Amino acid sequence: LVAHLGIVLAQSGLRTTIVDANLREPKQRQIFAIGNQIDTWSVLTSPQDGELVPGVVVRDNLTVIPAGVPHGSPYRLLSSLQFASILKRVGEDSDVVLIDVPPAPAYSDAMRVASNCDAIILVGRVDVTSKDDLLASSDMVAQVNVQLLGIVLEH
Repeated sequence: LVAHLGIVLAQSGLRTTIVDANLREPKQRQIFAIGNQIDTWSVLTSPQDGELVPGVVVRDNLTVIPAGVPHGSPYRLLSSLQFASILKRVGEDSDVVLIDVPPAPAYSDAMRVASNCDAIILVGRVDVTSKDDLLASSDMVAQVNVQLLGIVLEH
């Protein structure tokens, strides 16, 4: 869903960046057939103060920062000041920043990342995500004081 939404927003003329912050099961590198040029993990562990956050331009108005393979705790990494700083810098260079995270009920990573966002969209899978999981995720969103734009169910 993140990839499709990113493509549509970019096609509408918005400078869009996708950050793959799903360090547990990254998907954006495969979806966009991106090599190993750069990834979220290496950006976070080797920040370059004052420099633009590198990403891979995959089409007009669409840049992707794919996830890498973490050598430590994804939660701790996504809770770091470096990650918040990177999101801020990416946001300054983009009209829209989309962040792909692991499932909220299964991992606290999602809510930690959400605390750095203006708004979120919860995504569930038909016949996989339970109503209770969606309600629990919605409650978590309220606790981190982030605007919930909506809930999307995908096949």
